[in-house]
Parts: sequence; C-alpha cells; structure tokens
Amino acid sequence: IKEVISFIKFINKPADNLSFLNFISGAIFSSIFNKSTNFSIILKNEINNFVAQNRKKEFIYLYFKKWIQEILENNDNNNDNNTNTDNIWNYYFEPLMNSVGYYPPYDIVCMFYQKFNIYENFINDSGFFMHLLELLKNREQEGGNSLESFIYFFENSKYEEKLFLVKLNSAKDAVNVLTMHKSKGLQFPVVIIPYA
Repeated sequence: IKEVISFIKFINKPADNLSFLNFISGAIFSSIFNKSTNFSIILKNEINNFVAQNRKKEFIYLYFKKWIQEILENNDNNNDNNTNTDNIWNYYFEPLMNSVGYYPPYDIVCMFYQKFNIYENFINDSGFFMHLLELLKNREQEGGNSLESFIYFFENSKYEEKLFLVKLNSAKDAVNVLTMHKSKGLQFPVVIIPYA
C-alpha cells in the first residue's frame, strides 16, 4: 500500500523524487518483469546505482525515462519477459500521469492496479488493495475528489495505522471458528469439533 501511495504522490507532484524512488525501488515496479529470470535482481542493483548517481538532480523521473529504456535494450535476458518492454515509461507511467486532474483518484488507482496486474501479482494482499479503493471511494463521497485531498487525508489521519485494518462483519449466517475455551457458554445450532 505504501508503494501505491508513493506512486500517487509522485504522479500528483512529479518533482517528488523521494516518492518516485520509493516506488521504483519496490516490489510493484519489479513485478512487471518476469519473476523466473534474474532480471529483477539485476534491475534492483541497477536502480540502486541509478539512485546513487542521480540523487541530487531535480525531476529524477526525466532521467529515469531514458535510463530504464537503455537498461532494457542492453539486457539480453529481456526477450523472455512477458512485459511490454518496448517502452516501460509510455505504457506504465505516462497514461497515469496524464490522467491526473481528469479522473478521480479511485479511477486512477483502478487503472494503476490494471496496468501493474496488482490482483495477479499480489494475490495474498488483494484485501488491502481493495480496502484502499474503498477508502478512496469514501473520500470521494465526502468531497475529496483530488489526489491532493486524499494524500492530505492519508498523511494527516490520526488513525493511520487503523486505516488498513480490514473489518469483518459478524453476520449471523457465518461460520465462527473458535477455540473450546472461547466458545464456552455460547450456543450454536451446529458444532463441528475436528479431531474428536
């Protein structure tokens, strides 16, 4: 989620080098490359070198656009990637940057999820990604229809750590899994005791 927030901060203010570098150094960006190759490991090392060489420059993303293309063209292993390596920037970054101010934050994040195959690449974290969309939709309904307002809400929330706690409804027609000690004194129409 922090990588998604870093990306949102970057496309909202492209001069935010720290957010951009946080995103390209993370798992979401490296997930666009085939995991069966060593290219992701090589890319991580190359990104670290890129950051060290360009850390004092303004608008690092402008240098990154050229740099990532050179890295991909020089790498012999990128032929087995199932990624659009023709132009990483134009496929993954440019459309999302161009959508700022035209689409609400919810739609931008949905496009982000689609571009980076979030639900396929991070299947175990899909509940958290869905919860972020829920937060965005709730903010939009409260009048926060800009990336700026969501970023402000996210950074200034008194309950930031509680924002991403997934709340489960305790419905009557649901299966309750309890220990013997926890269920003491409760009544259920059906009780299943494993290993009994």
